[in-house]
Order: sequence, then structure tokens, then C-alpha cells
Amino acid sequence: MATKRVKRNCGEKKVQNEPDIMAEDRISQLPDSLIHYIFSFLPTIHLVRMSRVSRRWRRMWVSTPFLYFDCQFNDVTFTKQVNRLSMFLKFLGNCLRCRKLYMQPDTFITSLKLHTYYKLGRYAAQRVDNWVRFAIQSKVKELDLQVRGYCTPPFVYTASSLMQLKVHMGSEVASLSTSSSLTHLELRGLKLEDLHLLDPKEIHPMHGYLCRLDISNIDFPAKTLKTLSLFSVTCADQRLECLISGLPLLERLTLICFYGVNISILSHSLKYLSFDPFGDNTKAKFVTPNLVYLYLRCRVSWIISIEAPNLFQGDLSLSDGGYKSASYFDLVHFLANLNGLKKMKLSIVWDEDMIFPEDIRNTSSPPLPNLKHLEASLYDKHKKNSELHEFLVWCAPSVETVKINGESYCKY
Repeated sequence: MATKRVKRNCGEKKVQNEPDIMAEDRISQLPDSLIHYIFSFLPTIHLVRMSRVSRRWRRMWVSTPFLYFDCQFNDVTFTKQVNRLSMFLKFLGNCLRCRKLYMQPDTFITSLKLHTYYKLGRYAAQRVDNWVRFAIQSKVKELDLQVRGYCTPPFVYTASSLMQLKVHMGSEVASLSTSSSLTHLELRGLKLEDLHLLDPKEIHPMHGYLCRLDISNIDFPAKTLKTLSLFSVTCADQRLECLISGLPLLERLTLICFYGVNISILSHSLKYLSFDPFGDNTKAKFVTPNLVYLYLRCRVSWIISIEAPNLFQGDLSLSDGGYKSASYFDLVHFLANLNGLKKMKLSIVWDEDMIFPEDIRNTSSPPLPNLKHLEASLYDKHKKNSELHEFLVWCAPSVETVKINGESYCKY
């Protein structure tokens, strides 16, 4: 900043050691990164106004990685009645043009906040889309959208650079999927039927492990959600139980790669369940009186209970985890959970000697008495299908059709 001479009255004596100039502008001497950090606490409109303070600041707001637009303009005084929404959109457009015109090619946007409580029309929403798209192209990491009546575009949820996303006051959305590097997601006020949160498959740069999206703070659209898919996300067991049990219209639920799960879920609306946990110790109980279809991939030694009297079809993949830790009685008890099944696909990873010996069959009841159609496959194609066939017929004495590794068999 340029210095300014101090005015003195004529005839006034100069005081000893008194400087002839005002103190220098120390803020302007700070490095750009520190000035940008200070700017991050202010709405962007104030940064534009502050650009008049010095020549050095004149273009600094154009390169700031922190952008905050608030339609309220609460700290701005207008000399006449103005349409705040129009002013907001005009300001957005001008800022976008300046950023594109003067921003250096290697400049990124770290954070973008767009807050307005005025409902947007179609044209206004397109202008907001332009800003959001520009932020995504500029590798934005944090995005905060509080825009009434605005439908967040799908490309936001799959942006590879995005780590934190907050969406508030959105309009109706039929389906939402995310497979980005998100580690924090906050959804509020969305009228949504389908929600899919996918494994980001990103390695944390500091710790070297998978960054998992924490869904503990998500405000789920309980009145409208019908389909929920969670792939390798983080959530406390009790929190997950409350979330799912609090979705009265939920019909389809997919839980994939949850580590060390210990949950108990009650849902009267659930019709489709896909459960594929991860880890050595898994305990799960599902009370789903209207469940029709079940996909389950697990180890026989896991403690899984399913109360589903109307269950019709199941797709089951079983293994002993490679440790031969499961007993014959574990398997009988496990299969007995599914005794209402009418149709089943069964994939088995086990040793040949795990097929029940005759003395076990004589002392145990068949676990699948109502099964009519069975299709089974062994990962080891060299094992004898005849032994497996004998075992399966004992498990399901009422079976009508049996297919093993693609080959059809008669019941006897």
C-alpha cells in the first residue's frame, strides 16, 4: 500500500522522533496463502469490495481458493429497494466471468459455498449450475449448497476431487449415487427415493488406508426413501440400526463391505435385502416379515439370524473362511434360518469332507424343508457332483428340481 504524508499545522514544531508517514500496511506484506486464509472467513462480496484497498489486493480475490456467496447480503447496505435474488445472480455471473478471465491455469478452488433461501427459477438454476460446474472443473474439495428449489446435478456426486459435500433444501431427486472420494456427506431436506453411496476406492495420502465415507451425520429422507445402497461406508452399528429402522417406505437395502458388523435390524417394509459384510466377527439379526428376496455372502461360522416367513428366493454364497472353523451343526443351524425358502442359488467354498456324514444326517432335521428349486455350484469343479447332490437332497427333501454346476439332476 502506498504511504501517506501526515498533514501539519503551519508553525507547529516537529515533535522529536515523530515519523513523517503513517504505519505501513502489514497485511499486504503477508504471503498470498495467509491472506487467502484470512479471506476464507469472509463472504466473497466483501473480498471484492476490499480489493480497492490496495493494488496488490485488486486481483487477489480472483485467485482465492475459498468462495462464499450468500444471497442475503446481510452486511451490505443498499441505497434503494433492490431485488436481492437478482443482485445475487448478477454478482455470481460477474464473479464467474472475472475468475475465468484472470485466474491462473494452476489455480484451484478449495471450498465453494452457495447459500440462498429464495426459490430459484429455471434460468437462475442454470446460472448456479455454471458456478458448480466451474468449481468441479477447478478441483473443488468442499462444496456447501443451500439453495431452495435447486436440484443438485448428478456430476457433483461423482466428482473425483470432492471430499466434503453438504446439500440442503434441495428439490425432488429420483436417484442419488456417489462414487467419489467423499469422506463427509450431509444431506438435508431432500425428497429422495433412491440413495446409493459407493466405495470411493481412494487411498488416504497420510495414513495409507481406504478413505471411507462417514454416514453417521446424514439426515436421511425418511418419508420418501425406498432404495438404500451402502458400499464400504462407515457408520456405528446402533446408528445404522436406527437409520434403517426409521425408513418406513424402504423396500430395497444393500449393505456391502461393512467391517466387523454387529447389528439387529427390524423393517416391516423391506422386500429385498443384499448383505455382504467384511471381517472375521460378524453378527446380524434381521426381522423382516415381508422380505421376498435375499442375497447373502458370508462364512458359516458367523452368527446370522433371519426372521422372514415370506422369503421366497435366496442367493447364498457360503465359505468356512479358509480356517475350517465351522462345524456341521453350525451349517445346519445356519441353513435352518432360511427354512421358508422356495427357490435358492447356492455357491459353496468348502472341503469335500464338510459334506455331512451319515451319522449327522440321522441325528439332525433337514434345514430346508420347503425348498422346491435348487441351483448349486462348487468353486472346485473337480469335486464329485454326486456326493453334493446326495447332501443337497437331504437338506431339501421336498426339492423338485436340482442343478449342480450347470447340470440338471433328478431328485433320486
